[in-house]
Amino acid sequence: MIFLFHPTAKVEHLDHIRYYEQIRPVLGAQYLSDFEGTMSRVCEAPHRFRVTREPNIRILSFEKFPYSVIFRDVTITVELLSVPHDRQRPGYWLGRL
Repeated sequence: MIFLFHPTAKVEHLDHIRYYEQIRPVLGAQYLSDFEGTMSRVCEAPHRFRVTREPNIRILSFEKFPYSVIFRDVTITVELLSVPHDRQRPGYWLGRL
């Protein structure tokens, strides 16, 4: 299965990479690697993760960085709705539904 970014989620994701690159150049690549590993697990079997909010919204945390992906599976793709920091205000992304 493939994933597609919600446009605002893509901006968030790229902002996270830029932020970590400014701190230390290798951190951006490490964040990206953690993100890609997380999305790989999601795309392998999105149904294995618990629905946390209707309609069909699921969340998976990164392994190393303090972020999560909020997604839903839509027929043959995964729609990535948000890439929030773990301390981000819950539900700020709900307008993207």
